Amino acid sequence: MQILFSVISHNQQNLVQNFVDSVDKYLSSNNHQVKIVVTENFLPCIDIVSQRFCVKTHLNLREKGFGSNHNSIFEKYSSDYIFIINPDIEFINDVNIDNIINEIQENKFDISSPQVVSPEGYFGQNKRENITIRNLFRRRNLNRPTKNTDWLSGMFLIIKSDNFIKLKGFDPKFFMYVEDCDLGMRARKTGMKIGELSEFVVLHDGQKMTWKSMKHFKWHVTSILRYWIKNLFRFLNKNSD
Repeated sequence: MQILFSVISHNQQNLVQNFVDSVDKYLSSNNHQVKIVVTENFLPCIDIVSQRFCVKTHLNLREKGFGSNHNSIFEKYSSDYIFIINPDIEFINDVNIDNIINEIQENKFDISSPQVVSPEGYFGQNKRENITIRNLFRRRNLNRPTKNTDWLSGMFLIIKSDNFIKLKGFDPKFFMYVEDCDLGMRARKTGMKIGELSEFVVLHDGQKMTWKSMKHFKWHVTSILRYWIKNLFRFLNKNSD
């Protein structure tokens, strides 16, 4: 099988190289071919090196959003599974792609993710509830843990390519943020199964740019509002039929 790793960099070459180094160190495969594709939104050039896997790099002439970038890479390269991975992810222990694919197939997962741990040792930051006002308040103000996994964060997603096609990929109208929620909730509505893998663990040292950059904050708020409006129209259209 063809396995495609898609990583989007926003002037984050050091993070991306650190991720690729961790892949070199810990990833193995007997039956699958792994290709790492890195898209750079900002730098005039990018030089990412792997000692063991094929790496392709792309430079955008114009800045694209998260979903548009991953959609574009999916359209350029043939694959059986696409691994959507943030540059601030690291592999931290030995993992075999063959075992990952076997577990996905045994559990009939359409969209899955590894278990994600923070540098402080907290698990579960990738498991999310639907973005509603109530759930946002519970998470941000009451700091309550997620009760239900309605969708999985785009920090690391594993999607069978046939399913990505059925969903028509990410909605490119979301420039940054919430497109992973939109994808996951659309998948659930079609009956697709979402789940977390049992043996695969990665480290996520989140950059939390929403709270560091006004630009990212505006993108985040705009995406949440767009998601609510989109789903309101769906609800109204459904009830008008």
